[in-house]
Amino acid sequence: MIISQGLAETYREQPGNPVDFLGKWLLNNTRREVQKVEDDNRRANVQELISQYERSLKIAKLEEDEEMKVQQTKDDKEAAFYKKVEESEDHEDLLQDLSDYLQEYTKATSVYIGKLVQEKNEIEEDDDDKAHLKEDGAVFLDIHHSSPEEFKYLLRKRIGIDEGVVHNVFKEEPQAE
Repeated sequence: MIISQGLAETYREQPGNPVDFLGKWLLNNTRREVQKVEDDNRRANVQELISQYERSLKIAKLEEDEEMKVQQTKDDKEAAFYKKVEESEDHEDLLQDLSDYLQEYTKATSVYIGKLVQEKNEIEEDDDDKAHLKEDGAVFLDIHHSSPEEFKYLLRKRIGIDEGVVHNVFKEEPQAE
């Protein structure tokens, strides 16, 4: 087919050296065909890159939407917690919620809420209102609330001053001179 096109072109042009003309025409035609194939491949490659880019944009949009949903859920939970605090008449009822909130929003591995209590004297029926106070009694941390769930075994446990690192939080820093 290509040779017949070349011969037809040679007939139309009526060159002085038809063999040389046909040879050059065939070389030029081959270059044009190679260029056309390269251009088609380049277009296909560009189209593939555009498709990949569009897919990556869609994926990024889906991820962004998912992050926005997660953030909205987090914001809703936070707003609900604050509303609970505002509406509560007794904030002590919300201490477990506070423990859960602090653990989630500070990314702490665990949160404990407790009271420092001092060892007390046994009292008799006729003792005065200060008889239970033990001046030199040991100080304990009495855990009332904890997060996450797997630390619930600590509830109502008393941690002594020489147990763990908890009491170090309550030690006074020495004054710099």
